[in-house]
Amino acid sequence: MLNKVRIDKKYNWHHLKYHQNNIYVKTNIANIEKISFFFKKQEKINLKIFKNFITTLDFYFGIILENKKNVFCAVDNVRSQPIFFNNKGYVSNSAKLLKNDNFVNKRSVLEFKMLGYVSGNETLINNVYQINSGNIILWKKKNNIKKKIKYFEYLPNYSKKQSYNKFELIINKIFKKIIKRANGKTIIVFLSGGLDSRFILGKLVELKYNKILAVSYGIKRNHESIKAKEISQLLNVPWKFYEHDEKKINFLYKSYERKNYSDYSSNLSSTPSYLEFETLSKMNKENFLKNKIVINGQSGDYISGSHLTKFINYSKKSKIKNLYEYIIKKHYSLWKNLVNKKNISFIKKKINKSFGKLVIKKKNLKMLYEYWEWKERQSKLVVNGNKAYDFFNVEWEMPLWDKEIMKFFEKIPLKDKINQNFYINFLKKKNYRNIFNDLRSEPEVWVGIYKIIKFVGFFLNFIPVKDIKEKFYKRMYYYSNDKNQYGMLGKEIFLKNYKKSRNTVSFFSKYYLEENNLK
Repeated sequence: MLNKVRIDKKYNWHHLKYHQNNIYVKTNIANIEKISFFFKKQEKINLKIFKNFITTLDFYFGIILENKKNVFCAVDNVRSQPIFFNNKGYVSNSAKLLKNDNFVNKRSVLEFKMLGYVSGNETLINNVYQINSGNIILWKKKNNIKKKIKYFEYLPNYSKKQSYNKFELIINKIFKKIIKRANGKTIIVFLSGGLDSRFILGKLVELKYNKILAVSYGIKRNHESIKAKEISQLLNVPWKFYEHDEKKINFLYKSYERKNYSDYSSNLSSTPSYLEFETLSKMNKENFLKNKIVINGQSGDYISGSHLTKFINYSKKSKIKNLYEYIIKKHYSLWKNLVNKKNISFIKKKINKSFGKLVIKKKNLKMLYEYWEWKERQSKLVVNGNKAYDFFNVEWEMPLWDKEIMKFFEKIPLKDKINQNFYINFLKKKNYRNIFNDLRSEPEVWVGIYKIIKFVGFFLNFIPVKDIKEKFYKRMYYYSNDKNQYGMLGKEIFLKNYKKSRNTVSFFSKYYLEENNLK
């Protein structure tokens, strides 16, 4: 029977073969061992057996199994290793390998410009699709019939009071597994001034793992790095700062390395993340990533309720239209000029399609918003940032995306999710080595010599011209803490586009499409 799997070697997927089953997988070493042990014994595979096995795997993975009759595919709970398919039953870890002569999907291009990625199971190419988080797809080769099942969904019900002790037990279990997998390798924690990376670093120290390095990056004297250094000192962990190189950043953007990364990470469905790219590129050139494991704090703020709180504050009247308004305002607004009546009509249809069979009514609005953000933004934009680690061939972990943590916060009462009450109170009560005496670093948009921008803005308050201060600040964002990203494209491109843009993703989504002639 015809081989239906196309594997792009640049993604470094493992290939295992037991009996008549060819298995292609991208995951950690513990899962590899589990997969090998199971499929050595299990010759015959059906959908039930495959599903039951998939639920035993730890985060993270993407897996394709092909035999003479079927192809089975599964991605983890946040689609960290994307898998694609076309309407002829071919499956791949690369959307490009399935592109063939298919045309660009113009509707998807529009959504990509507005959102930064393609929602649902579509991509930027007609007839090439992606598997959504927590899904399994079975293709029957004989008649080309596809069957899809969901083995994981994040559907908050706010129904069960949870205890700090239970949360601590779950966290300790997850981190002990990570420490075991690390097996003496140095763990690099990308440390900001926020709660999540601080929590991760503190937990590793508490569990007595002694090969840790905290790393921060960005422009000199940014508030995140100042707080990160302070936290590292409290925990007695070595700390290293990678300063943004203003003179070289545009050359990095024009380099083959960056272009290869863009192709590697986007997979015709998501805007490449450049947040850590400059730093990882420097570390790689220093041969500093070899035999290391990277951990970051994504996405404790989302799971614990920060994003839900913002939605609740917006939709106090709890009307169904508020759900659509907020998603469009918050997420489909990368370019102001694209938010018009015609496009909004199309976007609402896409949002409805993402909800699938979920019932859209007032009492479900909070659950629906959390579900949409998990399935779409977190899985397809935020978590896609891990492609930077994969590109530089460094092992990584994201403990706060573990299924057990997601299931824990799925049940937590609403009052404990609002303002991250449960999570923050847990951190304050724990306060290991006083690292949570101050919960958040004091944000500064402009630092160093650029602090003068705030003073200029203050005096603009006295000029009777509408929005003059806001317009000035928007123009000056090039010199903000995001300068390490805006600088990639250069000041000329920034000044040409900034008035209608929302943030750095606006620029990178636009220029990704242009660079790849996707119109």
